[in-house]
Amino acid sequence: MRNWDHPDAVDFDSLFADLTNLINGNSVKVMTKSRVLNPTYEEKGRITHVLKPKKIIIVEGYMAFTILE
Repeated sequence: MRNWDHPDAVDFDSLFADLTNLINGNSVKVMTKSRVLNPTYEEKGRITHVLKPKKIIIVEGYMAFTILE
């Protein structure tokens, strides 16, 4: 069983690449199960959502400050 409360659960390489693309003015595609963006999640599963670059990017979550070696 995967521990979703451990830093190994986060793909920091992809996060860094996506943030770099957003900072450089490029959109990125992410998979989401958000019921706000995808109310039919139970029937259809995850869907692709496009994030557009903005002037301010907020990265939240307690694992955002994990130090990787």
